Amino acid sequence: MYSFPLQKVLDYRKNREEEEQRRLSQATREAEASRAALVRLQDDLFRLQEDVLLCQSGQIDVQRALVTCDYNVLLAGRIKEGEQVAARSEARLHEQLLLTEKCWQERKVMDTLREKGETRFLYQLSRAEQRENDEMASFIYQQRKQQG
Repeated sequence: MYSFPLQKVLDYRKNREEEEQRRLSQATREAEASRAALVRLQDDLFRLQEDVLLCQSGQIDVQRALVTCDYNVLLAGRIKEGEQVAARSEARLHEQLLLTEKCWQERKVMDTLREKGETRFLYQLSRAEQRENDEMASFIYQQRKQQG
């Protein structure tokens, strides 16, 4: 039957595509985790600000206000860091997506070459079979013509 001469290259490209897909899955999980962490920090800041608004009364507790202010600054800093981490993980995700697509395209090219080669092989095989059938029919015709 048909033997694809570039089978080793095709196997390599398939393995590389699978590896890039695993890396894409990891990058996706990391991006989702960084987005979720950022959302949690933003929620914490929102709840802190809501608590401050709800707890405000005529009297201001200076100690509590200082702690709340420090916590607010801390959360704002962490949110900024979280945004940077999320942006970097999104960039890695996009880069990995491009790498995965490139590997997919390279494998697809090899698959197409294999399919075309197999189609050519089957066509040549059917033509050879047809020639044999034609020769056999011609031979039988000549035999009958000589006998008859």
